[in-house]
Amino acid sequence: MQMNHYTFFKNLHLGEKPFILPNAWDPLSAIILEQVGFKALGTTSWGMANARGQNDSEQCDFETFLEQTRRIISAVKLPVTVDIESGYSDDHAQICEHVLQIARLGAVGINIEDSSKCSNSLRSMKDQAEILSKLKHVLRNEGYSEFFINARSDVFLVDDYCIDDALSRITTYQLSGADGIFLPGLNDEKVIEKVIQSISIPVNLMALKSLINYQKAALLGINRLSIGNGLSDATISFIHQIANLMYKENDLTALFDHPEMSLQLI
Repeated sequence: MQMNHYTFFKNLHLGEKPFILPNAWDPLSAIILEQVGFKALGTTSWGMANARGQNDSEQCDFETFLEQTRRIISAVKLPVTVDIESGYSDDHAQICEHVLQIARLGAVGINIEDSSKCSNSLRSMKDQAEILSKLKHVLRNEGYSEFFINARSDVFLVDDYCIDDALSRITTYQLSGADGIFLPGLNDEKVIEKVIQSISIPVNLMALKSLINYQKAALLGINRLSIGNGLSDATISFIHQIANLMYKENDLTALFDHPEMSLQLI
């Protein structure tokens, strides 16, 4: 029996070593990641916002975001999990509808934050737990019971975070139906160990300058290492560098100073 995308994606989290999840921001970046050999990919809201000429944090309407996402998912055959930020709403019913629309595009999962774009602060733990519970219920009722909800907590992005509050949030989100926990900003090895010991679902961290050693990540027991906006930022930096050389020094050599590319497009 052929394994479906949902099961395949979930199983990627269960290996002895973490799997690296690259993040695409448009159809071309997704195609490149697929042709390089990655087995799954995520989207990056930061990179998608940059591609629109905007800053991150839900600066467009949801329909625009949905169309961007559709084009990425349609460009590849890989399982795709979507960075839906905070759900493009604070209304629970609206968030559930938005996630359903993502599921209907063929995505295998989402990351959803516990920070609110309306208040620019963390949602209460109770509020976010209710959102996760309702999402799980609605998805199950609509035939998406295997849809992977990666509950992102921004608690480690807050100055002077409280470890007890962080662990309470993480364990509560698991009990509310989260399939994985995503903790951007976390790089303290002792705290990582506490997090992994406190829950039984996969732990996802974001690659940082202080957390790019794959072997160390494996030893810590991290299940998934997301690239986030890293590849998008590196691409933008490269374009900026070449543009500066062309404009300031009339140097065009860097345009051709790269390996030959082999890319299959429709």
